[in-house]
Amino acid sequence: MLKIFMSIHVDDSLCAGRKSDLDELYAKVRKKYNITTLGVITKYLGVNYDWKKDDQGSPYVVATMAKNANDIVQYYEKVTEKSAKAATTPGFPGVTLDKNVGETIMLDEYRSLVGKILFYVVKIGPDCGNASRDLARHMSNPGEEHWKAMGRIVGYLKGKELHGHVMRKPESLTAVKYCDASYASDPIARKSVSGMIGTLGGMMTNWSSRTIKTTALSSTESEYIALGECGQELKFMCMLLHEVGIGKLPGIIYEDNEGAIFLAKNQQVSMRTKHIDVRYHFVRDLVQENMLNIVYVRSEENYADIMTKNVSVEIFNRLFVRGVQAGIIETKRENVGRTRSYDG
Repeated sequence: MLKIFMSIHVDDSLCAGRKSDLDELYAKVRKKYNITTLGVITKYLGVNYDWKKDDQGSPYVVATMAKNANDIVQYYEKVTEKSAKAATTPGFPGVTLDKNVGETIMLDEYRSLVGKILFYVVKIGPDCGNASRDLARHMSNPGEEHWKAMGRIVGYLKGKELHGHVMRKPESLTAVKYCDASYASDPIARKSVSGMIGTLGGMMTNWSSRTIKTTALSSTESEYIALGECGQELKFMCMLLHEVGIGKLPGIIYEDNEGAIFLAKNQQVSMRTKHIDVRYHFVRDLVQENMLNIVYVRSEENYADIMTKNVSVEIFNRLFVRGVQAGIIETKRENVGRTRSYDG
């Protein structure tokens, strides 16, 4: 029996398996369709893949989109008629964009740039997740401050030595996610922002930075809502791994808010929690079913922090440059469930 994993997007596909199985599959498909096999993946859906080996001889892959990053920089410099200034982080530390009350500035060019940046971010740019999300919220009326923030993220892309996402062999086949939220950081609607970084045994697989639709009434509630959304992502990953026969349960979510962890592990209802939408309590079911384990992690070690706010250079270097960009996120911790009594 052939055992092959396939990922198909329109007329492009990726196939993984033993060479003998792949050759047999290709031979059968060629009897009906004209196909081209390109060997080891080097480019797929706009992303280039460069195969390397580290000092210990272990192979790893670097997914790059340097051309796209350069195109973003060149387009910005063309429409603004000024050179992008290199930056060390994609956003101004501590700054969240407010609504523009003045004249709209270069609307079409702004939208075009945001679209180019989002394409880059979705593919290989978790480091620009929060900054690009903030820019995308002002697609209808960009002003001077928004273009200033645009210059910052473009300058960051210009100043990067490596426009790439490193992928290494997972340390284990356990789905692990880091979850965080920034309470009421939206200055307009006072909405919170949720951030998530997903890994498979330390190798980053997906990421997100989203404005939470529901208005949270406390930091614990915003973290709990983010935890619920992260639980959905983790369940999907666990189901996918189980389907292909390689997953291990339970999955793990690292969270830095002990109040949110308490709410997820206990069925307690109080005046401050009874209004929370039932769909966010979904994470409780996952805990009860032993599909996931929620583990406390210090905020200083929560990689998802960079997905919820524009952080300082020091924090960015610690969490992204030394962690995420290195290709393996540390997932082994001795503290596996410390919580305190919390009157939620």
